[in-house]
Amino acid sequence: MANAQDFVKLAVDAHRGIGDAAKYSKSEVQGALRDFLLEQFGSTKLDARALRNCDPKTFALVEEVIQKELNDYWTNNEIVNRIVEYRNLALGDEQEFYVQEGELLAVASIAEGSTHIRRQRIEGGRTFTIPTEVRGIKVYEELVRVMSGRVDFNHLIDVAVASSAKDAYERQMKAWDALDATSKDSSGNLILGSTYYKTGSYNESTLLDLIAEVEAETNQTATIYGTKKALRTIAYGIDKTSGDMRNEINNQGYLGRFFGTDCVALRQTHKADGTMLLNDNALLVVASDEKPIKYVTEGDGFILQKDPTSNADLTYEWLYTERNGVGLVVNEKFGKYVMA
Repeated sequence: MANAQDFVKLAVDAHRGIGDAAKYSKSEVQGALRDFLLEQFGSTKLDARALRNCDPKTFALVEEVIQKELNDYWTNNEIVNRIVEYRNLALGDEQEFYVQEGELLAVASIAEGSTHIRRQRIEGGRTFTIPTEVRGIKVYEELVRVMSGRVDFNHLIDVAVASSAKDAYERQMKAWDALDATSKDSSGNLILGSTYYKTGSYNESTLLDLIAEVEAETNQTATIYGTKKALRTIAYGIDKTSGDMRNEINNQGYLGRFFGTDCVALRQTHKADGTMLLNDNALLVVASDEKPIKYVTEGDGFILQKDPTSNADLTYEWLYTERNGVGLVVNEKFGKYVMA
């Protein structure tokens, strides 16, 4: 393998099962990765001495792979990107979000040739910044096991990427799920008025009214968001004699459209205690071009590695950290229906 860039590409492709890596067996790809690492060690034999003398930059390659995978995950996640705006910024870069206020001007009736009507000021928008913090995971493994093929190198990358992505997704969905009639933005204003907050047993007319209210307020087309279980509730009251509708529910678990309004399922996830995070009885009706959840990463991911010879068991230990933050910015009223 020629250089570090080739290593990163092969590692990422192997993780995804694409590119040149897809042409070879798992053991062949792992062998190529091990051969490259052995080149970096400057030795054909991996032992405690090789670990001691290795270039610290060798394992910074893992850092690059993880960071690339995480960046691609948020960039290419179609469902999350419908409600989450993702920014990957260099440390110290300006990360303000400008949000245009949703507003309309009153139109007056005036006499021919007259200009004497009350003027109105366009309020413009607001700017927000998202507080960030350092998030990290620490893992260890016997590097000899990795190099000997007894540990899947891609598995180490997969666990780190999946853990970081799950942590960010949980914080994003926690902000989303917490929206209710008393939620306020950073200026202390209510995000949802009581007019757009419905509770009680599911009723088709109630949901249709909620959609109509949101669309009338925003002058935009609404979308219904919820978990698969929440969206499935919508299908209970609909005549499903159509074969196409039955197949749609059977194939994806819910109807993709509710009387002309698109339905989008958000992936459910567990909290630390094993309970479900998202409310399976809640539907959110959103009609805005502005994505309400903001997710910011600042700077590069960083790996701090510990000298394996300082551990009694000669295990290799590293800490992966990343500075990121989640915030909620809303410029249009939207609706929430909590079903009993």
